[in-house]
Amino acid sequence: MRRIIGAAAALLIVLTGLVMTPSVATADEPVTATTTKLTVSPGVSIPGDTVEFTVDVTAGDGTRPSGYFAVSIPGWGSSHGRVSDGTAVVQHVAGPNWPEIAPGTYTATARFTPDNTYAESTSNPVTFTVAPERVATHTAVSLSQNPVAPGQSTLVTATVGSTVPDQVATGVVSFSVNGQHLADVSLVGGTASTPFAPWAAGNFVITASYAGERTMAPSSSTATLTATSPAVSTATSLTGAPSAAEEGDPVELTANVSAVLPALARSSDPIPTGTVEFLEGTTSLGTATLDDGTASLTLTSLAPGTHRITARYPGGDGFEASESEDPFTVTITARPMSIASRTTVSASPDRVEAGSEVALVADVSPLPVERPAPASARAADASAPTGSVEFFADGTSVGTASLSDGTATLKTSSLAVGTHRITAAYRGDDVFAASESDQAATVTVVAKPSVKPTPTPKPTPKPSTTAHPSKTPGSAQLATTGADPTGSIVLGGILLAAGSALTLIHARRRAAGAARATAQ
Repeated sequence: MRRIIGAAAALLIVLTGLVMTPSVATADEPVTATTTKLTVSPGVSIPGDTVEFTVDVTAGDGTRPSGYFAVSIPGWGSSHGRVSDGTAVVQHVAGPNWPEIAPGTYTATARFTPDNTYAESTSNPVTFTVAPERVATHTAVSLSQNPVAPGQSTLVTATVGSTVPDQVATGVVSFSVNGQHLADVSLVGGTASTPFAPWAAGNFVITASYAGERTMAPSSSTATLTATSPAVSTATSLTGAPSAAEEGDPVELTANVSAVLPALARSSDPIPTGTVEFLEGTTSLGTATLDDGTASLTLTSLAPGTHRITARYPGGDGFEASESEDPFTVTITARPMSIASRTTVSASPDRVEAGSEVALVADVSPLPVERPAPASARAADASAPTGSVEFFADGTSVGTASLSDGTATLKTSSLAVGTHRITAAYRGDDVFAASESDQAATVTVVAKPSVKPTPTPKPTPKPSTTAHPSKTPGSAQLATTGADPTGSIVLGGILLAAGSALTLIHARRRAAGAARATAQ
């Protein structure tokens, strides 16, 4: 049935063309040029849509001529009709069956044939598409500035394109930031834009979602905006002490790094963190970690001479780099040659019982020097070494004592039982070099002699609280009082024992005397 209707429509178009054949101007009549323009709407359609072709004709004298048009669509066919007052409109349905315009991309042209004194003209070709379904789109997001500082605005732009050449998407793009809605903006020429200012430092994911329309499929895209706080300016200063030292003496360097902010912000200045490098020219002397904006470094290896030292903060963690403007200058002088010393050690007494005190004595004296006399300040101390001496027993430190007139004494009672080898080590001073005793002293510690325990007397019977005369000759009579009898009991026990012994001796003497009398 649809094929029959289509054939009838085609026949009708042909007959219309025959009936509407225009009159042709004679050679003596003037001819006015014309311009024909063809538009197709929509540029992209899907089956079921109505595709409208508009023919617009304008004469060179500004009039709107009448006549006939023919719209040619290669791959589909042509359409004819009457032009009235310079305009004609024809519509066709997009669809899979002829005379519907099947899915595909077409290029159409329109030819105008005038009624009489106007010239013919042909439009420029116009391309349109019938899609089998909604056209796929792609969305891209761009940022005018990235990164930005917190509070600084950037322009977010979404561009929506399609798989159909020259097809401009229309509709609305929805913008969101980190999942939160930002704005809905209509596409103009395929683009939509909105400003955005991040409220804090960090990364912000911006999404542009194109909702699509009847013939255009939706699409979306994202972009990440980074907001960073600007680096804070810093100032670095350097101090040191002492400004003059001898070779090997410690030199303390201290660098202070502070943030440089406007006066209104000084109550909450941030504190720089990281490390500070100390340099002499381009040579690094070492680094130190900042603690509450301060870094310190102690140097003991500076060579004799004058040294100009600077401090450099490399920046980091939101802080800019800076370097000390004024260098610290230190002068190192060569250390004079020390006078050799000799250390001897002795112990008194050299034999003690365990726990008894032993005096360890070290004598430190200068050795003769084979060089010019030292400077006056050093010569004044040349005969009196100062400092300290450490004493050792069998290589283990016992303690330290200070020198006084070249002698150091340490008293100790902690030596264990046994024989100990005692040595001493002098640590040196500004004039005299260190030295150790070349010979050791010997101390022998013996155990204390054992003491026999005193025998404990046997307990005696508790006496009666009532006094009775003793029946044993020589025994003592005990009396009691109302007081605690403990002391009396002990005394009574002793007296009873003594009385019993005397009685026994007296009885033995009597027995011996009787034996002698019998023998006579």
